Amino acid sequence: MTEAVADSIIAAAGGQRVLPTDPPNICPDPGVEGRKLIFINEEGGSVGVTMAARNTLIDQAILIRGLLDGLGGPRVTCVLLRGEYFPNVLDELRPAGIVAAPGASSRPVATAGKQHFYSGVMNYRSDAIFAEPYLVPFKIATSSLVDAAPTLYATILNTYDVVPQTAVPCSGTNPRRSRRYIVQSQVTEPTGVVSQTAEIPIAISNPVAILAAGIDIASLPSTQCLAYRGESNDRFHKLLP
Repeated sequence: MTEAVADSIIAAAGGQRVLPTDPPNICPDPGVEGRKLIFINEEGGSVGVTMAARNTLIDQAILIRGLLDGLGGPRVTCVLLRGEYFPNVLDELRPAGIVAAPGASSRPVATAGKQHFYSGVMNYRSDAIFAEPYLVPFKIATSSLVDAAPTLYATILNTYDVVPQTAVPCSGTNPRRSRRYIVQSQVTEPTGVVSQTAEIPIAISNPVAILAAGIDIASLPSTQCLAYRGESNDRFHKLLP
């Protein structure tokens, strides 16, 4: 790959080359992963490109695929989307004055250890497609014996459209994974206060709503740790013309 093609790909992704004269990043955030498109060619080779924006992914993927195919080597056959990851956003999102306190557990007490789940398919709005939403499955542990939303997150799930639809989820592994917050909470169980982890999907694609959802979760006194993972799609190439 020539320097010119590399520069064109970086520009198409919304980035710019770091020069030796640029100031260093003196406060790096360990563990942060950028949103990435991975282009896989017909011989199995791959090129990963970090993407700056969510709302132009299809146009950028088409442009970068064309640049790679233009090199004259094996052609791109698959494109994967890997969501961005922020391992600790609690400090940025938690409002001042929140006093830590245990919340309600998502493990049932009265069913001899049987875990119940709030699950189904939700109307999910993708980072790449802004027309009609499509159905994406979700599954969240709950203490409800009738598989209702977990008490701790019921209001948040309803606010951000994580509501089961009447459709039946497809069997097998889904190539799409929704954007989500990963929450570690302090909860009360019969044996005492324990730590519990949950993944809270966000069906709405509006960045203001995604941020608001994080603030709502961070505002819960039971929240101890909070991470964010963006949308992923192993069949992103199916969205491209």
